[in-house]
Amino acid sequence: MTRRLAWCLGLAIVATAATARADAFHVHGEHCAAIDLAALDVAVGRELALDPKLAPVARRITVVLECSDDVHAQLRVEPDPATGPLSRELDLSDEPVELRVKLVALSIAELIDVLAAMPASQPPPPSTTARAFSREAEAPAQLAASPQPSRGPKITVRAGIRLFADDQDPMPTISADIEVGPVQLGLATAIGDNHRFNGLPYIVAVTVSRRLICSDGPTSLCMLARGEAGFAGVSIAGSTLMDRSVHTGYGDIALGFEIERRFQEWNALAGFEIGTAEGLVMEAAYLEHLNGPFAVAGIGVKF
Repeated sequence: MTRRLAWCLGLAIVATAATARADAFHVHGEHCAAIDLAALDVAVGRELALDPKLAPVARRITVVLECSDDVHAQLRVEPDPATGPLSRELDLSDEPVELRVKLVALSIAELIDVLAAMPASQPPPPSTTARAFSREAEAPAQLAASPQPSRGPKITVRAGIRLFADDQDPMPTISADIEVGPVQLGLATAIGDNHRFNGLPYIVAVTVSRRLICSDGPTSLCMLARGEAGFAGVSIAGSTLMDRSVHTGYGDIALGFEIERRFQEWNALAGFEIGTAEGLVMEAAYLEHLNGPFAVAGIGVKF
């Protein structure tokens, strides 16, 4: 009798373990090389353990993870709920590498939380291919009507000093740009000192920049390339030397480094660039060079 009882107990343990393995969560993320799927399965399993009553909801759906690049990911619930498609866009660059798995796991939990809050008369269609898990059971029911929208493109505003080697008079510089895919597009303006004549040297240009390589972490260091194209000139008013303003085309290219510190809703920036420009050279009783080698240093914010 004792042997038979021990044998039955062993079979029960094996069956329980097999059932647990069969019910192990797995995100369909074969098209997302940026996330370790094994680690993600474990992380979502921990979220499920916080509210196991949501497991029946998880058994009826599939969660698909897709990544267009190393820092942009999309979560999608299949099949679509009765209220319409349910998905979420994630910007992984907001988190250091070691926390990105946690970010995806929490987002999966929030999606299932939305499904759990749906009225009982509108359950999602059944599915037998995958699992998803939930963490919080108090989300408002109206969230199920539409997925949370992704944040818009990031905007960066900078202020600094531009100095041309052949002129050596600092020009205060202000610029702003917006992220468009992997590049940043914007406008920049610089205004010089008028202590030598009745007028101002200035530069107005469109800017295009791209980060070439960056370190990871809440504080990152990036190497970047920037190009500018526009016009440069000197605005002269009431001068006895010249009776009109002068302007010409302007273009430059520069390489530099930028330090970025991430906070909750915004980032602080500090950068330095060196480059060469093709612009205005004006000689009269004074000499104005908006041309040749130059350097720019500045600080900024991204939001």
